Amino acid sequence: MAANVSYEVLGNISSTARVSTFNSDNGDYAFVAIPPSQELAQRDYTALTFGFWCSAAFSGNLQASHSNWQMVHFVDPALTDINITQVKNPYYLGWAGLLTTLQGVIDDPEIVDPVHGGMAFVMACNATLYNIEYDYVNGTVVRFVAQMTNSTVVEAAIGPMANDFAQPYLQQYAESAVFSNTSAELADKLSLSYSKAALSFFAQTINAVPATRAQERTSVLVARIEVAPLYALVVADLLYVVAGIGLMIAPLKMSSADVRQLQSRLGITALVADRFETEHELRPVKEVEDLFEECKGLRSRRIGIVRSEEHGWSYAVTTPEPEKNDGSDMELSLISPTPLAENRDGSSFRWDGASQRG
Repeated sequence: MAANVSYEVLGNISSTARVSTFNSDNGDYAFVAIPPSQELAQRDYTALTFGFWCSAAFSGNLQASHSNWQMVHFVDPALTDINITQVKNPYYLGWAGLLTTLQGVIDDPEIVDPVHGGMAFVMACNATLYNIEYDYVNGTVVRFVAQMTNSTVVEAAIGPMANDFAQPYLQQYAESAVFSNTSAELADKLSLSYSKAALSFFAQTINAVPATRAQERTSVLVARIEVAPLYALVVADLLYVVAGIGLMIAPLKMSSADVRQLQSRLGITALVADRFETEHELRPVKEVEDLFEECKGLRSRRIGIVRSEEHGWSYAVTTPEPEKNDGSDMELSLISPTPLAENRDGSSFRWDGASQRG
């Protein structure tokens, strides 16, 4: 990561990393995590990262000196060796501050109220850097495993803090932390602020790697109903299926060749063939088209319009001439106009309703 990422993480504006906290029985751990996003809202994963833990303890007093802020890193717990080039894990620090705040904000014997105002504290802390493996499920850390890391990693983490890169942030945070209720609460807040600052500057040395395990979650809407109505509905649906199959099989069994023949004769096409074909097919046929003479190669009859004797026009049955030997198209020759239908007594009728003897 670039160097400016550290300040983005410290200011909680980074899109690639942030410092989160995990509350445990041993205290609050700060660890480098992924910033929340809409994409991660439906994703659970297991990841490896680094975490910091800084103990909280107060001791001593701070009188007037050349500086109101002192922070020194030590290698040994006795706070005597400041050779941080040989730092180990954990390492130690002494932190003293004189804050320009209202006197008596925290009523605690471990907090000193100087005569000239403000609030003074001296804090000794041991800081430990961990390799962290955690499970993130449904927006919550459900498993958090911390193991101490090696001294090489600690050297990269302590450098920016020993050079006071985070001092403005720590001073600003301490000014707001003085409004705690007890010295223990103040110590917890200050130690957590140090852990966050140390990890923020340490973030520039970390490379992003894929999660060891990940899964996507999809939310679906479900309805909860009683078991008895559900099974009753399923049984009723199955009965409808059985009834439908029965109604389909029954007509198939009752269907016969005679029924299909009769059904084909009752259609419009069969009615046309019966009225306009000279030979009515009495034998069974496979297709309705077999009722027409042209399907057998015979001359067929057509309905046409011809001029009547009264110089008008009327419908008449026509028969096409056979195909000529030269292959030319056949022509229609009109038979003398005949009525389209006859009554049983031999009388004929026209479409206009007037009747005459045949």
